[in-house]
Amino acid sequence: MIDFIPSGPIAAALAASFLIPVTLIVSQWTSWRPQLGRRYRLALAVAWMGWAILFTIVGSFDPWDYLAGGLIMLTATMISFNIWGLLAWGFMLSMLMAAHRQQKPLSRDQWIAAQSGGTYHLFSRNRLTILTNMNLVREEEGMVGITPGMGRMMARIGLLASAWYGIRRIP
Repeated sequence: MIDFIPSGPIAAALAASFLIPVTLIVSQWTSWRPQLGRRYRLALAVAWMGWAILFTIVGSFDPWDYLAGGLIMLTATMISFNIWGLLAWGFMLSMLMAAHRQQKPLSRDQWIAAQSGGTYHLFSRNRLTILTNMNLVREEEGMVGITPGMGRMMARIGLLASAWYGIRRIP
């Protein structure tokens, strides 16, 4: 018979991995509000220390359980870094937000200027291609605009997630 109940270190890793987003959310309401990078490192420290405390409490004698728990924590660390990085420093997210803020389609150069102040022109063109391929913006007759369905929805999700984590305020 197969036992689907995880061992102590694995269950501790699953529980501790949820401390990363919880710490990021709670840290926005503290009087000491560190920079975005420090907030992320603080969340990681809380989660990893939480896992260490939890697995010593529940205990296990199988070293493979500790390895599996560590790999779960490492996976949670990498996934949360990708999400946090996109929300906190995401160049493509800021490009999508620039398109979302505009009431009408802009020319490619106007859109790049609205997003980056006119700098990073080559990089912006590359990211525009990615956003177009993902069907988040469309380019017609030299004008760039956000797509009504998927583009607007993803922009709103990005805004909500940024506000949720205390990175940006919803305009």
